[in-house]
Amino acid sequence: MSWMNHLTAIFLFLSSFSVFSQSIKSIEVAPFMGSDILLPDVDYPFSAFGIQAKYIKQSSGDKDWQHYYNLPRMGQEILYANYSRNGYSISSNTFVEFDFLQSLKHQLFISPAIGLVYASETFSTLPDYPLISSPVSISFKVEFGYRYSLSSKWKISTAFMVSHFSNGNTSTPNYGLNMKALKLGLNYGFGEESATNYTPYEKSSYRRFFGQVSMGSGVKSNADERYGFLNGYLNGGLSFHPFHRIVGGINFFTDRTFTSASDERIGLTLGYQIIIGKIRFSVQPGWYLKEYDGDYRYYQVTLQYQISRLLFLQSSLRTTEDFFAEDLAFGLGLEI
Repeated sequence: MSWMNHLTAIFLFLSSFSVFSQSIKSIEVAPFMGSDILLPDVDYPFSAFGIQAKYIKQSSGDKDWQHYYNLPRMGQEILYANYSRNGYSISSNTFVEFDFLQSLKHQLFISPAIGLVYASETFSTLPDYPLISSPVSISFKVEFGYRYSLSSKWKISTAFMVSHFSNGNTSTPNYGLNMKALKLGLNYGFGEESATNYTPYEKSSYRRFFGQVSMGSGVKSNADERYGFLNGYLNGGLSFHPFHRIVGGINFFTDRTFTSASDERIGLTLGYQIIIGKIRFSVQPGWYLKEYDGDYRYYQVTLQYQISRLLFLQSSLRTTEDFFAEDLAFGLGLEI
């Protein structure tokens, strides 16, 4: 592994501690075991073992959406996973924990997370057993967990985790890795307890109908060629709650905007969007107006960050109907 790869791994490790180094509520350390991991062109599954370290911060409770989502926790985590002869990975994720059940003794929660992952072995360094395609890729993870309080400071934690690594089709080949894992660990709370405002949730006013126009660009790969693209999104929908929406629209995809050739596609989408503070997250199944390479359908996963009442930042991942990445676009949008 080159010195640049070493620096990348160290940077991911240190940056995770800096983001939530202020006002930490608790720390959790848990070993885990992964199973049924499959790689492209490899006929047998393999296992992994590793360790997870989480820094968890309790919501202050001073915002309406925090009460609606039952005062979610949030924080940063590091996951180290060893795949034996297939190398290892280090993931740095930001997560949110939403409780299904919360009492003095019990916490039952779901925790989505997104971040970056560094892989020691790739297709170029280990062609017979490729872990993923790029040294640094995107990490997605969902955790279904439970904690039991042993005392005011100590808790036992256990969870089932599902994670995915891929490069978003920014390089070829676009190998990815899916892992299911079980963990068992300890959680330790320290520092002064923050004063949480347990004001009951009150439904706020909201606009019933909305419209959005946005654009995004990025780089994708086809065989040995890498090129830029530009996508346009025209969305609208119905809000039936301050934090829940039905959203649909028209997508315009251009695969080779920055080169002489171009491959345009038009699709229609309809899906669901949730709002958490200034974050909007939506999943929209889509249908092309005509068949492309045997595909009629696709999926659009979009994350928006509200800068102001009208302006938002956006990242959007398009996949095939078999959930293989087509492109990952970043851009700006307006909501009216």
